[in-house]
Amino acid sequence: MPLTVLEINAAKPGLRPVKQHDVGQKDKQLQSKGESSVQGRDSTGNEQDSGSVKTDKPYKMADGGGLYLEVDPSGGKYWRFKYRFPKEKRISLGVYPDVGLADARKERDNCREQLAKGIDPGVARKAQKAARVGNAVNSFEIVAREWLAKFMDPRKESHRKRVYARFENDIFPYLGGRPIAEITPMELLGVIKKIEDRGAGDTRNNWLLF
Repeated sequence: MPLTVLEINAAKPGLRPVKQHDVGQKDKQLQSKGESSVQGRDSTGNEQDSGSVKTDKPYKMADGGGLYLEVDPSGGKYWRFKYRFPKEKRISLGVYPDVGLADARKERDNCREQLAKGIDPGVARKAQKAARVGNAVNSFEIVAREWLAKFMDPRKESHRKRVYARFENDIFPYLGGRPIAEITPMELLGVIKKIEDRGAGDTRNNWLLF
């Protein structure tokens, strides 16, 4: 059965939920694993099974389609996706409640779509991460600061500060995080237009001649 938010919120570390009718059948298995049934008491004081078993290990709560929630003994709740490509693999989909049930299912569905196309979701994630790191290293601000350090730092202090200020005030807020290879002439013109709109014509002219 798919998980519900109530079940997820009720999940506690060290207490693995077990279906009521399965508890008696699993007592021997639990004892061999160092686990035991959790007993409660009803209104008459008689012991009754609460439907949970004690465990000092992480346990899983399946949602379906390879998605499950792993509850850690420390209390953390982690979304995992299990799949085969061609051997069994697992990838993390985030931490609950930062990643909610609906978002985790959406990520699972995206992974299943990749599998249907012959793409390993784990490999695809690593490639995306590498691309983000590469883009950050080659962002406009990183490259510009390397250039400034090489050509502006040896200049007169007043000139160096003026040039740095222009980049930091007029360019980095808009293009600093963009991969330098992806910046288009229209984006540059858009930034120059912003400088014009605030009435800094001299600065605009300096950029055009820079």
